[in-house]
Amino acid sequence: MSIYCVQQNLVSSVWDSVEQYLSDGIKDCDAEYTLPQLKNFLTSGKWKLFVAISDKDEVHGAAAVSFISYPDNYIAFIASIGGKMLINKDYINELKDLLKSYGANRIQGYVSESIERLYKRFSFERKSIVVEMRI
Repeated sequence: MSIYCVQQNLVSSVWDSVEQYLSDGIKDCDAEYTLPQLKNFLTSGKWKLFVAISDKDEVHGAAAVSFISYPDNYIAFIASIGGKMLINKDYINELKDLLKSYGANRIQGYVSESIERLYKRFSFERKSIVVEMRI
């Protein structure tokens, strides 16, 4: 399986193949955005779409990534990720290398507690706990 970044102008043409994966990812993390909003970020080029493709050219998963610039870090923030057989050492290493090629030196994302436990196997650490109050 290999991971590719989909060019902004091609997002709409692959949308049907990745929509469910991204939708599942949003549900897993109580996201701050809806699926149509996520698609708009991808088609406008504000975020990037990464797709996992099998050797048989089948889509096995997708990730929507935004990049956040801080004074000392360039964060690849995984806004949504979903798919089959994606969380393994090879996939994580390929994703790390790909995100590094875009300048990122950290990966972050919202996850559920069960996904957090899974990601800890691959050296992810809890960075913070976010609290919220609607006003």
